[in-house]
Amino acid sequence: MAKKQYKTNKKDNSVFEKSVKPYYYSSAECYIAYSKDNVLSPKSEFSGLTPEKIKEIFGFKLLCDDLSKSVREAEKFRFEKDIKTPFPKNIAKEIDSYGIETNAMNLFVLHKLSSKIGFGISTYAALKKGMVIAEYVGERKDAHTKIEDTSYLLINDDGTNIDAKDYGNAARFFHHCPSEHASKQVMTANLAIVPWKTSETVTKIFFVAIRDIKAFEPLCWDYGDKFSFEHDVELLNSQSYEPLIDFNKDEL
Repeated sequence: MAKKQYKTNKKDNSVFEKSVKPYYYSSAECYIAYSKDNVLSPKSEFSGLTPEKIKEIFGFKLLCDDLSKSVREAEKFRFEKDIKTPFPKNIAKEIDSYGIETNAMNLFVLHKLSSKIGFGISTYAALKKGMVIAEYVGERKDAHTKIEDTSYLLINDDGTNIDAKDYGNAARFFHHCPSEHASKQVMTANLAIVPWKTSETVTKIFFVAIRDIKAFEPLCWDYGDKFSFEHDVELLNSQSYEPLIDFNKDEL
């Protein structure tokens, strides 16, 4: 998976809360659906990867999370502060309302997109534009903490980095797609990142569908200008969802 970072335009050097409300937990009931197919279809076979199997294969601790509670927490803060628009301007002009997908654990399917890309997440069922489908879950670290491996790091605007290297949820597997591309053959991003404050000092990062998403479509967002779309990142075909170059179908 390619490295990714996100930084909002705002700069907030205030002290952040050391403890975030416990909407994330480890449980044997957590799982990620898995398929051996590189491209999903109605004929694909699925199994469930337990936290133990996830740890064995990918080296991180899988957490369950309560997306609804996190979103409601952000809504409560916006109401208290009389914040009218929940989305940044670039998203607000496309989405005028949103919903919450509360069944994500049964919709997200982990599979290997290609040898170069590695593993990604596709959706088992269609998702409507405007649905908040996930929070980026990980360890919150002070922005001044030195982090060697930034593969799963998001730079937040509340003085923290959110690092999903050691523990997190399915969102750590969301792939990169450019937000736009000159060729219609290239799949463009179907998700966008939304930073929502849940208190004066804490911002959480959510993913929202910026267009209708078809069943079996890979979930992806634009990692930003640090990536060279033509060379460093393998692009997906907008119709078949296969990489636009040849690849080997390696098994898990």
